[in-house]
Amino acid sequence: MEKIRSIKGRKPLTVLFTGVKDLDRYLVLSDLEMKVLLSQEKPVVKVKPSDSFKEKPLVSEFEFIKVKLIDDPVLVLLSFHLKNAGIDYILIEDLPERDAPSITDFELNADLPVVNRQIETEVIVMDRHILIEKGEKGILPNIIKSKPTGNLSVAGDYAALDLGDGEYLIDRKEKLLSQLNSFVDSIKPAFCPEWRGCSDRCSI
Repeated sequence: MEKIRSIKGRKPLTVLFTGVKDLDRYLVLSDLEMKVLLSQEKPVVKVKPSDSFKEKPLVSEFEFIKVKLIDDPVLVLLSFHLKNAGIDYILIEDLPERDAPSITDFELNADLPVVNRQIETEVIVMDRHILIEKGEKGILPNIIKSKPTGNLSVAGDYAALDLGDGEYLIDRKEKLLSQLNSFVDSIKPAFCPEWRGCSDRCSI
């Protein structure tokens, strides 16, 4: 607990539940909040804890806590063993690798490397509205329908590429640009104040 308290000041910890059946015991959930937690995106959801959740002062200084369900093979395996040991939830935080050894007593490694690391998606449910506060995990890459333009559009860290037939692929800019030659036969740049004929190196 002392190790957890030492990192608590940086940001609220996330509570990872090892199963679904105990959610009503520890959380005060609306039907919509339950649907969001169980959705295929498996986002982090800010919800109100019940009196049975004794660790609330440890994970958050606010009325709500951050909660999520398992969403990848490593966590599925971990949760299986935790559940068998009678553990309903654990406290997690996404730490830089350099900080992990000083906080954890053991290291959990997967055999497969993380090729496309994504920012955890955090949402807030307000009345009948679902607000995405930040993140991209489970949401990107995505394909949407829109008016065909034949363009690659870039906004901040993200890009949208016209795939044809009014379909656009949305993903992180650097990931789309690195695979651009796999999607298109030729590249004709629109006006760009920084254009130097450098489509293979452009980071704009």
